[in-house]
Amino acid sequence: IPCALKVAFHDGADNAREVWIANHDGTGLINVSNDAADDANATWSADGMRLAFQSKRNGGRWDIYIVNADGSGLTNITNTPTADETSPVWSPDGQRIAFLGLGFNVMYPNGTGIATVTSRSPSGAFTWSPDNTQIAFPSVNPNIPDVFVATVGSGGQPVNVTNSGAAETNPTWWPGPRIVYSTSDLHTVNGDGTGATNLTPGTQHFEYSPRWSHDGQTIFFTSNEQTNYEVHRIAATGGAATRVLDNTLIGAGAGDWVVDVSTDNRVLFERRTSFTASQIGVVNADGTSAVFFNGTGGTNARGATFARCP
Repeated sequence: IPCALKVAFHDGADNAREVWIANHDGTGLINVSNDAADDANATWSADGMRLAFQSKRNGGRWDIYIVNADGSGLTNITNTPTADETSPVWSPDGQRIAFLGLGFNVMYPNGTGIATVTSRSPSGAFTWSPDNTQIAFPSVNPNIPDVFVATVGSGGQPVNVTNSGAAETNPTWWPGPRIVYSTSDLHTVNGDGTGATNLTPGTQHFEYSPRWSHDGQTIFFTSNEQTNYEVHRIAATGGAATRVLDNTLIGAGAGDWVVDVSTDNRVLFERRTSFTASQIGVVNADGTSAVFFNGTGGTNARGATFARCP
């Protein structure tokens, strides 16, 4: 199985989750955290050989750990007695990790060189620019989230690149200049705030959780266009959306939620049947060959991501 078709995710009982790696078809399952404490939110190194994740194994506080993809070489890279350190996101070049702790920070993968990105706090998941110099993130401003872009190491204030008056969330940077994000519609914008485009104007349904294809031509997302929350795709320039995979999931928290796209355009998603039950799903871009899996004994798999490999 190519490195880029490896999937990392967490699964398990509340407060006792484990970080798992599997092939895209659910085979080759490995527990790489392997501890009774809570472990979650894994992020891949650029070469697909290591993971960073958050764990409570050090006295009940969240710290960030690095581990090899075979489960060896576990290392604690943060250990601030007065703070939780969470939400690691590895930069595309593998040189730094962004995380939340005493502020919004970056560090080297060995835990040194901690520096503040900005004093503004993210209110959701953040994403690196493809050139490793900026980070896009949602932040409340003052009552609803906008998407901001901070230049790492500049010490300056982040730029609000949306500021439409609607709640703007789920920013994801393509390996190019544009960011996709969601309100109740899908939008794209350049990293400097120019070129804002609504891809789905006038729709009477909701579009969430957008993710780019690696060629930048397609955006995959979750929509309730056919009542249930299902996987769809749309051209990056807009137009009619196409349903990729249908489901019969009805109820609070239920649906297929897009979380990542592989280099060969397989869609990684979470099939949630409730707020506390979920499987990892992988499906081809045309809706064929869908597979579903969990960690061993798990019933609530979340936080899935494809490996990023050369």
